Amino acid sequence: MSKKRIKKGWFILTPIILAGMLAYYFFMPVLEVVYTGNGRDIVMKGNLKGKHIYRLNTERLRGEILKDKRIENVRLFRFPWGMVVIHTCLRTPVAVYIEKGEKYGVDRNGVVFQWEGVDTLPEIKGNKSYINLAVSLIRILKDVDKVYITEDGPVTRMKGYRILWGRSEYREKARKTELLIKSGLPSGEFDLRFGDLIIYREEVKGGKG
Repeated sequence: MSKKRIKKGWFILTPIILAGMLAYYFFMPVLEVVYTGNGRDIVMKGNLKGKHIYRLNTERLRGEILKDKRIENVRLFRFPWGMVVIHTCLRTPVAVYIEKGEKYGVDRNGVVFQWEGVDTLPEIKGNKSYINLAVSLIRILKDVDKVYITEDGPVTRMKGYRILWGRSEYREKARKTELLIKSGLPSGEFDLRFGDLIIYREEVKGGKG
């Protein structure tokens, strides 16, 4: 067979091969869907089988899955043999937000989500709009179990002291407060809402009856 005929044969076959590849790309159906990650048991199982694998709207699918606030991240993988893998990661709670007697998880970014777990995490109550301030404080303090949030910032009780933390500089304020507590001040209140100024109010014991 001459080189000329071989070239002519390839010239004819190339468009056929390309057409076959395009048909495969557009019409390969989803044959199997695999769910992985620690959120696999709560993902709504959509009916993806039979749909064209390379024409799936992955952004829309990801958005639908992320409507469940318990899920923090979604990754989707498509394989040419018809498999789709959906990998989901759940949010990790750092605190519990209590509203009208109901308990919700709160992650490190202040996202509130449905959650059922052991009651060993710090509790947050109060103005939900400022929940990020409470989370920031909890991530610094290691021995706080309850935080109440107001427009002026979180309020806690620690070692017999009521502390009004304000809205910033929690790490430095925690360091200074710890030193004051170690100095032996009687139980009372530290007001840290005014920049570098620390206002201490001694607890007033019950007076005469």
